[in-house]
Amino acid sequence: MKVTRDTPEQLIVEHKANDAALTAVFFPIILWCFFVLKRPPSSVFDAVLNVGLALCGGVIFLSKVERSQLILDRTTGTATLRQRAIFGYNEIIHDLREVSHAKTEPGTHPKQRSHYRPVIVLAESMSAGSHPITKRYHQGVEPQKISIAINRWLDSHRPAT
Repeated sequence: MKVTRDTPEQLIVEHKANDAALTAVFFPIILWCFFVLKRPPSSVFDAVLNVGLALCGGVIFLSKVERSQLILDRTTGTATLRQRAIFGYNEIIHDLREVSHAKTEPGTHPKQRSHYRPVIVLAESMSAGSHPITKRYHQGVEPQKISIAINRWLDSHRPAT
């Protein structure tokens, strides 16, 4: 997750979840190699098993590849949340004036207590509440850095009251 553009007119935050896809695909490949090296396909069952494991790895890989973007655009006055995966594309556009701030949201699962994801908070609209930038939770300081960058950009471009 990183800031790919930071200008006075536009802030773009992007997350590509290719690392999860590569991690998820290694298990079926290692399992497939184990079966092939243990005994080469000598029957139809072994051949079908080998092809099935290879296809399983491909499907897992394709299902995990995703891209999320947050585009804050001063010229159009919009905040756009985009999510693209192999199985679909989703784009939600909000008025930039509705974005109050960004924060980090902790994981809800007991094992994910140290996992966070950045969210934008919309105030005073039908979509009021927290809207995650990405589906995945992350360890480390990345979500906090992204929230700080978004808040800095929003604060530096708000009209003085």
